[in-house]
Amino acid sequence: MYPSVRSHASSFNAKLEGQIPYMYLDVKGLVTTGIGNLIDPIDSALDLPFKYLPKAGPALSGKPASKDDITREWHMIKQHKELAAAGARSHKKKDGTIIHGADTYATMALDDAGISALFDKSLDKMNAALAAAFHDFERWPADAQLGLLSMAWAQGPNFHKWPHFRDACLQQDFASAAEQSHISNANADRNNANLQLFLNASVVAADNTSYNRAILYYPQALVPLPGVSKPPTAGAKPKTAKPAAAAKPVSSW
Repeated sequence: MYPSVRSHASSFNAKLEGQIPYMYLDVKGLVTTGIGNLIDPIDSALDLPFKYLPKAGPALSGKPASKDDITREWHMIKQHKELAAAGARSHKKKDGTIIHGADTYATMALDDAGISALFDKSLDKMNAALAAAFHDFERWPADAQLGLLSMAWAQGPNFHKWPHFRDACLQQDFASAAEQSHISNANADRNNANLQLFLNASVVAADNTSYNRAILYYPQALVPLPGVSKPPTAGAKPKTAKPAAAAKPVSSW
């Protein structure tokens, strides 16, 4: 992937997934941590550098968690099926009802360095899988690279259940990929981001004179999302967009 994509991937996903240092359940009931990093099955969690939180007691607080305790906590979070709907953080409903999230049960967490290392490792693995599955992925427009990474981050790198989307990407028909990019169980922000990324990529791929494939133009809209604003005047020469400004990372807890 291009450096512009790698440098923005973490902040892009953190805005959509949140940055949660402890174990929680995603909407599918899978144990997750960090920036939407699946650690399910349990083997993927055992070597992570979790450290005990203060609630674990003064004798343990800040120390590396043992594999036995990581195992116990993983199974405990997994067994609380209601957390898939409750979310990672406890919160109060409008009627005053307290919804207990995974933070209620967490006794260990990753620090910033641990979250970053886990994200980078997952990103490298995802990039390798996508480069193997999609011809010339490394030369796709940067917006298309981030769009495909976003899709894979949300629903996995296997697109066999997405034949129309996969075929559009294999043909580097990014306008069609945009049309097929909606994920039914993803939030609106991710779906809108994916749509914009592939629409941007369709413009970049069609005009190598005005645009640079290595530049990530998102969050700029080279083509406006449907219903957002009027498209550029037909026949008008597109302006060379500036690269995306570095986004501030989401603070961790």
